[in-house]
Amino acid sequence: MRRSWTVLPLVLASVFYGSQVFAKTTIVSIGGVSAQSSVTSGTDTSATTTITIYGGYTNSATCNNATTVCDSCAGKSDLTPCNRQEVNPNLHVNIQLQTDSTSIVGIGMARVGSTGSGGIGTVTTPSGGGTYYADIPWNLICSNGGSDSACSSSFSTTLTVGLSADNGSTFPNDSVSIQVVFSAISNAASTYTRCKNGVGSSAGDGFCDLTIRPGDGKVYAHDAYHASDWPATPAGSNVKWTGLTFFYKEDTSVSPSIDGTTLGTISTSSDSATISYDNTKSPPTYDERITGLNNESRYCFIMANQDAAGNIYKFSNPADYATSSSELCGTPDQVLGLLDGKKCFIATAAWGSAMDPHVVTLRSFRDEFLQTNFLGRAFVKTYYHYSPPVADFIARHETLRAAVRFGLWPLVGFATLSLAGGPIVAALVLVGLFVMAALMGAILVRRRKQG
Repeated sequence: MRRSWTVLPLVLASVFYGSQVFAKTTIVSIGGVSAQSSVTSGTDTSATTTITIYGGYTNSATCNNATTVCDSCAGKSDLTPCNRQEVNPNLHVNIQLQTDSTSIVGIGMARVGSTGSGGIGTVTTPSGGGTYYADIPWNLICSNGGSDSACSSSFSTTLTVGLSADNGSTFPNDSVSIQVVFSAISNAASTYTRCKNGVGSSAGDGFCDLTIRPGDGKVYAHDAYHASDWPATPAGSNVKWTGLTFFYKEDTSVSPSIDGTTLGTISTSSDSATISYDNTKSPPTYDERITGLNNESRYCFIMANQDAAGNIYKFSNPADYATSSSELCGTPDQVLGLLDGKKCFIATAAWGSAMDPHVVTLRSFRDEFLQTNFLGRAFVKTYYHYSPPVADFIARHETLRAAVRFGLWPLVGFATLSLAGGPIVAALVLVGLFVMAALMGAILVRRRKQG
């Protein structure tokens, strides 16, 4: 009798196997997608994880591989939309799954949407180890998810994969659902409408302005404005903007005449840098730095917006920037004084702090006027070379610091007027440079006399 009770559960399991609910199926890995993310919600005891896969498609003729994603930005000679991880209708989404029961031998099924027979793609059955695989081409996901077999439009849907114990008569309860977000855009040239100071953009343009500022071995993508209402989702799309991509070229020449040539030859095949940001904040916060650049080499940049599916489009249009040399180009150089210790810069030594308002004014003056032209950059470079010993001498003599502050007042005044009045007042810069040069010369002479 005791033995019969031991065998009975196994007999009942075999009789009612077809109607039982399997144990949990989980996703091990997903391939053949542009990007993926997961969100966990609920409490620790009842938490659920939702996985979202993204397909980004710019209709690139060069990306038609059925086995792997494609970098459609490479090999191009223009600025048209592209994707570093582009999918295409022929590409297959590969999903590895795991059921926690090694005794299950069910029929694998997959479907798109909440209804359907589940005959989408190929789903293998586990053989002993509880691991099985789904192989589903994007053209089937697209055509069943709201687009067509050419994946010509954007859509959002659900992909469900699982095992059926009744030989496929009904869709399995032991399954996992994946959110699918597909972003299809035209491969035609795409530029944003410039929004100077956040004004004048078109809805959905994302970030729509910038000014390049030089730093030490880097530049700053400064004042990257966006529309005042921050359209985080591109017009006509179902994904959000998530970052900025900068394509750039280096030129060792510092002549302003190269701007047109350099900007005209930048393409999506050029060097690039991507800056991600948090699109849930308004305005979004981002790291302005583009690093890894060579000092004393000139770089020109084109900015583009990137969405969650990896599509890169909405490029800056050089024609919209009347002074492209100062706004889209910059020359990294060693920064002495303004951003370093007080002994490295005369104004910092004179006022005692790099954050003193007078020093801040001179720093802005340097960025707006001196660093944007050949003569100004030459002056700054020479000044940085000779100023450290002068600044060191000034910092050790309080009387001299007061005298230098008095002597710098004309230059601070000129800088303030230039920043307020723009190019019309910029002619006064020459007078300020003369005063500074004369002051430095006098200090050097006195320093030599004192040994």
